[in-house]
Amino acid sequence: MSRKDFLLILSLIIGFPGFCVALSLPSYRVTGILIIIIGGLIFLFRWIVNLPSWTIIEMHRTIEMQGTKGGSDYAVTTKRTTMRANHKGLTEFLHRHIQSDGTMGKFRFDSVAVPPDKIDVIAGEHMLHEVFSPMGLFQKRTSSLSYELYDSFPSTAEGAGYRPDYHTKLYSIEVSFTKKRPAKNPKAFSGLGAEIKDLSEPELSADGLKLTWKTKNLKPGQYYSIGWDW
Repeated sequence: MSRKDFLLILSLIIGFPGFCVALSLPSYRVTGILIIIIGGLIFLFRWIVNLPSWTIIEMHRTIEMQGTKGGSDYAVTTKRTTMRANHKGLTEFLHRHIQSDGTMGKFRFDSVAVPPDKIDVIAGEHMLHEVFSPMGLFQKRTSSLSYELYDSFPSTAEGAGYRPDYHTKLYSIEVSFTKKRPAKNPKAFSGLGAEIKDLSEPELSADGLKLTWKTKNLKPGQYYSIGWDW
């Protein structure tokens, strides 16, 4: 059931029984029931208005280690996001927390190069503005962001993280390694400030060439990471 259908049914549950009862009651009781109904509808309206702009239904990320290119370690990452607009008329989604230990380039939304004026860089963090037609209330949208990474995994212990700005229902990540540099010792953890919590261990293929992990109900403000050794 969609959120829109749920709200419609909830409104009927709140209003219809009270309306039926009101037909057979004295006027002062009718007034009381109407006050309760109106209060419930006001509460429902305020709940919708106070929702964050977006809910992330699913975020799936892939990282493909592809050896060397131009003398640098080279990888390509793609983030495929299904999001739901919690307010009508939204025309932009801001992709934040994009950074690495190396350099990044060739940013693309759905295989189309991101215009330079839609990329902000602040203290090494890239923020990309994805612009689209106005969204309807609770409308869903799926898009992909891809970019290239150079010398971004230089240490013997490495990882990749996700810091959601909005509640994320499902997050999954798949990392592909080369035969010359397979992975070992997989791990996953979440954190908020200095507090770190171990999470379920990612799955690593027997040959060390593919690492996968997924988790549900990610909270805004926390970070979620997987790690591995070379």
